[in-house]
Amino acid sequence: GEGSGRAGERGREGGRAGEPGRKGGRSQEPGRGRRSRGPELRALPGSRGARGTARLDGNRLQLRVSGLPRRRGRYQVWLYDSLIDAKPLGRLRPAGNGRFRGRFKARGIGRYRYVDISLEPRDGNSNHSGRSVLRIATRKLR
Repeated sequence: GEGSGRAGERGREGGRAGEPGRKGGRSQEPGRGRRSRGPELRALPGSRGARGTARLDGNRLQLRVSGLPRRRGRYQVWLYDSLIDAKPLGRLRPAGNGRFRGRFKARGIGRYRYVDISLEPRDGNSNHSGRSVLRIATRKLR
């Protein structure tokens, strides 16, 4: 009905003027229409412009990421609860044009609250650096 709110309006107008340029949209999740790639990762402070998607297929985690800050070091993927409770899954691999991809075995993902991507210096220290750039709650991947 007419008083049903935005959901009805979005359905009528979303396919016309609002969708291609996403003008006037207030979504905090850019690229949300690409649901086949999975839910969006959340950019953390200091990583403006970084974005990505995550998809879980059984115990296999697939990530697609772009816009990461160009800094020295490598981007590491973690199952994460805190700096002292983080399990490394592996590094993101460059896929060209500033994009990164990764596929990881994610056994035990249900025991952690987040999948986290951090910038890790090449210093031989295998612990989380504390410099997280993207994150997603594991509950969003189920």
